[in-house]
Amino acid sequence: MFEPMLDQRNIFSPLLEKFLAHVTAHQSPFESCAEGSEEFQSWLKLLKSHPQFAIDMAISAGKNWNGTKPWDEEHRSAYTEEELDLNEIFAQQILERREEEEIEAAAKQHCIRSLIELQHLNRKDEH
Repeated sequence: MFEPMLDQRNIFSPLLEKFLAHVTAHQSPFESCAEGSEEFQSWLKLLKSHPQFAIDMAISAGKNWNGTKPWDEEHRSAYTEEELDLNEIFAQQILERREEEEIEAAAKQHCIRSLIELQHLNRKDEH
């Protein structure tokens, strides 16, 4: 038997949870199970334990999708986040701990960590 579950630890980003709610609403889970059935009770339990998911489902159920589905390409921007520049974040983390001069001095002494950090700081972006 299908048992819908969302982890209580909120491992999903809000946008992913919104996407899941829209897809779930589009599939109309309450139309495919009899009221009072185990599956129906499982859905009720899920929605009671995740009120924002239930709200997102309700909003989506009332939306006019104009013949499209939530997972269609034209809706992708509603569920995606701007990507972080990991190279920039790593450089910031390096420089929060030590000054570049200190890293250079340690790299001259063949400190592996400093060699790697210095190489990263001196890299040319490939964009």
